[in-house]
Amino acid sequence: MTVALFLGLTALLTTSTAWQTCPSEEFRCDISRCILRRFVCDAWIHCKDGSDEANCTPQTCAPGAFWCDNGCRAKEERCNGRVWCKDGVDEMNCPARSSNQTYTCPGSDGRYYEPTVVCDVDCNCDGCEDEKNCNRPEACSRSAGAFFCDGECRNRDRRCDRVADCSDGRDEMNCPYNKKKTT
Repeated sequence: MTVALFLGLTALLTTSTAWQTCPSEEFRCDISRCILRRFVCDAWIHCKDGSDEANCTPQTCAPGAFWCDNGCRAKEERCNGRVWCKDGVDEMNCPARSSNQTYTCPGSDGRYYEPTVVCDVDCNCDGCEDEKNCNRPEACSRSAGAFFCDGECRNRDRRCDRVADCSDGRDEMNCPYNKKKTT
């Protein structure tokens, strides 16, 4: 029994460490994900933990985006009532908004969004309250431009926004910024 336990533990350790390495042309973001090295220090956060943009020289963000910590963030994440940047710069000097101009997530820390986020197939609130009771088919609607990834429907605005939302990165493939210019 001791030998069987030892062999089982050895197999478990071997199995659990095998996925912790990435091929040489890839970068390891977090315990279970690798990305191509060309996405490291490109000013867009591809790793959930942000490690692909850690210790990088600040870069200029694309129009409609802003620099936050070690990468660029979408403009919708600025002045939305939720602090994304460690220094809170994304919630500083924001214009005052009236309650009829915003949607506040129930039970949230005061985070608010434009009313258009309600029923847009993208979960903005922690419990997806903004997507409940929407009276829409559960399947992704191609006519609305939504796409399916990682078992859920995503808003079309999440495609080609320079942030990998799908675990395989397919929402950032075949985007205009990936195409090489010919001279």
